[in-house]
Amino acid sequence: MSKKVIRDVFINLLAASLCTVVLNFIVYPIYARNFSAEDYGNILTLLGVVNLLWAVLGNCLNNTRLVLNKKDGMENDNGNYNPLIAIGSVVGGIIIILVALFFSITTWLSLILVFFTVIVGIARAYYVVSYRLKLDYVTQLKTNMIVSAGYIIGILMTKSIQVWPLSLLLGEGIAFFYTIKKGTLFNEPFCFTDDKRVVIHTYTDLIVTGLIGNLITYFDRFLINPLLGAVSVSVFSVASFWGKAVTPFISPTANVMLSYLSQKDSKISMKKFITIFMASVVPLIAFGIVGIWLAPWITGLLYPTLIDKASPYIFMASMGGLVQSSTNLLMPVLLSVCSSRSILIMQMMYFAVYLVIAFLGAKVNGLRGFCVATCIIGVIKIGIFFVFGYFAMKRKETI
Repeated sequence: MSKKVIRDVFINLLAASLCTVVLNFIVYPIYARNFSAEDYGNILTLLGVVNLLWAVLGNCLNNTRLVLNKKDGMENDNGNYNPLIAIGSVVGGIIIILVALFFSITTWLSLILVFFTVIVGIARAYYVVSYRLKLDYVTQLKTNMIVSAGYIIGILMTKSIQVWPLSLLLGEGIAFFYTIKKGTLFNEPFCFTDDKRVVIHTYTDLIVTGLIGNLITYFDRFLINPLLGAVSVSVFSVASFWGKAVTPFISPTANVMLSYLSQKDSKISMKKFITIFMASVVPLIAFGIVGIWLAPWITGLLYPTLIDKASPYIFMASMGGLVQSSTNLLMPVLLSVCSSRSILIMQMMYFAVYLVIAFLGAKVNGLRGFCVATCIIGVIKIGIFFVFGYFAMKRKETI
């Protein structure tokens, strides 16, 4: 790995760590202290939907452009993307309104704010692709500093006015305007071109793939809330804090890898694939073992009102999250060697496994059963991802 790649990974890790630290060590703990366990559980569930929409409708178009950039190069800028992100943002805003209406935590003011939060978040998730196309991770760092500052200002205001979407809206909104000012993608033609079929087809495949993948990321909230109640969402979220606190650091590394792999002259071998696989799995499992001693203490400091209920589940919940996240570094490699349809099939298999085992675990033994199920699911996920990647690399090397 070259010095430039290592530098970019470090800068992107630093950029992501800002938002991760602010959310997990400032925003979420303040939510937990200012709202009841039931309201906090409902907020977490809605935030899961918000993040799902950002990732599926925004980041998937981001990845679409990167994947097609390897084929089309810089000629991939004559249209298609601005109308698609406009449509995606509006659709996302409508979806969050329809979902939020089912939660008691929703007021008219919070409904309006979360609508705009989703719209600007989806748009920003796409437009930051300009940094990835140019491999400009310093500007990405500056953008995330703005996001983090907005989150902090918003959550401090939330302590007084009790409007939970304000923190995310400030962070995402200010960063959105900064992103379109720094980049040029917003000024591209607002039209569809002759290449629209390829773009829309790739985007659609990645949306379905991303939907499945991100549904699983937040499925603990979506499944636990109706089965076990909003309070259990709060308890599981606190119990799995150690496991989930580290996973956002994987995403920036994966983003840098995909950015480099999307360049025309990039190559990957079977040896690199296996190395990346091992480099993904081993450190996270080690992190989980260290968490046996540190996780209860740190979690108690951040969530004093929920630590007593969460303590029995901390180890299993954290290990389940870590094992499932250990394959995230493989996704950029899989995107570069597998077809989008193959990725979709792989994610559908994983989702089916997750749905069945998690549901059975929760029904048979409540929250403890769900925690055990996440560990089993994680091991199966590692096997599915490795097998798909291994045989894709084998076919490529044979050709």
